[in-house]
Amino acid sequence: MSKKLDIRYVAGTEQYPHAKAQTARSIENLSYDFNQRAWSNEKGIVSYWNNTGSKPTADVTSIFYWSRRGGKAESTLFELDTGQNEVSLCKTAPYEDVGYVVLQQGRTKPRPQDPGTNYIPYGNFCFVLNGEDNPLKLVSYFPEVGPFEFGFPTRPSQPMVLDSGDGGAAGYIVFSPSGSGCPSLSGPGITYAEATNAGGAKITLPNEASLGFGDQSSGDDLSGSINAYRYKVSFVSNTYSESPLSLGSPTVSFKNGADAFNDSTALNGDKSKYGAVISNIPTGPMGTFKRRLYRTKNLGDGTIDPNLAVYYFLDEIPNNFQTTYTDLIPDSQLGSEAPSDLESFMLPPNLKYGATFANRLVLGGGVSYPTRLFYSNANRPEEFGLDKFVEVGNRVGGVITGLVPFNNLLVIFREHSIDALVPTNNADFPFYVTPIFTGAGTVATKTAVVVPGVGLVFATAEGVYSFQGNFSGGGQANIQRISDAIGEDYERVSSYSLARACAVYDNRFSEYVLSVPADGSAVNSLVFCYNAALVSWSIRHSLPASCFTNSREGYVLFGSNASSLGIADVPSIGVICNTNQNMADTLEKPAGTWTSAWLDFGDPDSTKNIRTVSIDAYTTGEHLYTMNSAIEWDYEYINTAYSSPSVADYKAQAVIGQVEFDQNFKWENRRIAKMRFDLELPEARWFRFKLSSTEPLLLIGYSVEFDEGGETRAWSAVFNTPPFNNGNRNVDPSKLPI
Repeated sequence: MSKKLDIRYVAGTEQYPHAKAQTARSIENLSYDFNQRAWSNEKGIVSYWNNTGSKPTADVTSIFYWSRRGGKAESTLFELDTGQNEVSLCKTAPYEDVGYVVLQQGRTKPRPQDPGTNYIPYGNFCFVLNGEDNPLKLVSYFPEVGPFEFGFPTRPSQPMVLDSGDGGAAGYIVFSPSGSGCPSLSGPGITYAEATNAGGAKITLPNEASLGFGDQSSGDDLSGSINAYRYKVSFVSNTYSESPLSLGSPTVSFKNGADAFNDSTALNGDKSKYGAVISNIPTGPMGTFKRRLYRTKNLGDGTIDPNLAVYYFLDEIPNNFQTTYTDLIPDSQLGSEAPSDLESFMLPPNLKYGATFANRLVLGGGVSYPTRLFYSNANRPEEFGLDKFVEVGNRVGGVITGLVPFNNLLVIFREHSIDALVPTNNADFPFYVTPIFTGAGTVATKTAVVVPGVGLVFATAEGVYSFQGNFSGGGQANIQRISDAIGEDYERVSSYSLARACAVYDNRFSEYVLSVPADGSAVNSLVFCYNAALVSWSIRHSLPASCFTNSREGYVLFGSNASSLGIADVPSIGVICNTNQNMADTLEKPAGTWTSAWLDFGDPDSTKNIRTVSIDAYTTGEHLYTMNSAIEWDYEYINTAYSSPSVADYKAQAVIGQVEFDQNFKWENRRIAKMRFDLELPEARWFRFKLSSTEPLLLIGYSVEFDEGGETRAWSAVFNTPPFNNGNRNVDPSKLPI
């Protein structure tokens, strides 16, 4: 009796009706280990906290690992469900018994159709918005202060002028080197030490003879000249963004030589000068580190329309507490013209999505402007011009659902289309919008993740897509669906609550990890993993992830929704890692299973007598593994067999670790072991098996031995990429794998 050997290099999952033999029907709770070329169930989850205090177990609705200042400062921000449809914004704090501190309470809990809170890093700042609550700003160099209120929700109130007390003109002061109430300092030249306003208050002045304003250099009759001035104020935040200007102050007005302390002779002869005291200067919101004052030049008799008055930079107040200012600056020393509302205006408070792009902060979506994007002035993320926006609603596609930077584009996700914000070289019009894909969009924008070698990957109700390309140099964008191989399992996704889906790229396992609501659930309950290099999908159970983020070290952190899934005693934040290396799983590890495709061994019409299935695996200890078998497209398994790995000339294995056998052999130095499953099955044309275990497993390949037409055959499969290049003509075609 002859024996024929066939070898196949097994690819990933395919759930087509007639999938190729060198695929798997299903891979569950296994990840591909490229270092060992094996499917492994080493991936597990552990608690984020290692302190001995009580750990929170409530659901987490959003999470973001915020690293700044080159990794010297880092925090994990998250929102913890507190009940009553509210969440609290928190920050992990290992020094606290509970492991975190609360930054803000009473925030809105996201609905099933809401992706939840967005975290937008911008240099040393992080902006937090959800379209419901007031946007927030966190500052890296004030970790225990805040959060601050983002932007400028209201204009500064108008400054006032100090009452003159003379029953007429308002706000001015007059000073002179001699004369009643205005003594001079000793020393050479003309100096001005202090002044007295008409109300009797003494005001200390700088010793500069050139200061003072009025109409004294115009050549008019000084004793009768009319002078008028107005003031505005703005806030400057710690992002160096400037707020809209306040309304104009009451008018400061006076006539030269007509004050209570100086007659015309003293005024002209002793060169008295005028100034103004600004009072009730508003203080800005928390995060304001200085304020700017603006003043008109002399308005003369004051008959000019106040709305048409032009303001100029006067001075900066380098703090956020001083409420008075003495103005002695002549018109000739005023600075540039004040910014208008075109340069800074108040944003609507309920913008929902945002991203950092081209040194600007881009915000959009939400109730008030569902199809509009606002972009900040360059390098000033809280300063938005009145005309700095683009409208995407002129094309069919629905409302904006998310913003994701990719290559040199800002991808604009909408309900039924995908657009892009493209930069230009025009400073006045720095962006334009172009469509990328029309007819399909997504609400699951927290699934949009850049995957090396694949592009921008995101989930929709119809499947998972990848986007590649840009528009630089005539480049083209390309979108393709990459989830067809798992179409049967993907049909379980709940489109009603798809907005809650989330994803992350796990660089340690080279996987795109996608958590989705399934089987009618309103919360995430099923996880798909896509190995880009292997082009293979797998499924993971018992990973209760409502949100993901990456740590600086490359670990994946997830916010748990175990409470909503009815799973008890799971910490609110977990870490995905290799738990076979002396780390205890937070949850009991689910069984890792590898299910073959339906195998006909090249001839669907001939019957075969399946004798054995041998599994090649790395040694991981003495464990028992289970194999279930089915025939003829019957999804009920009719045979169950058990086996343990065996290595020739070795004692039965104990546990993995530093356990010595015989001389200096150690079981952590892995060897290839074989598990043989003897099957008792009737003859059949089609065959399928499922290998499963909760024990450590590193699956290399398998072989099936069967009788067909009087000949014994061994059909083998290796979980590896082919060692030959099918496009290399120097390789003998007969040596290529079938």
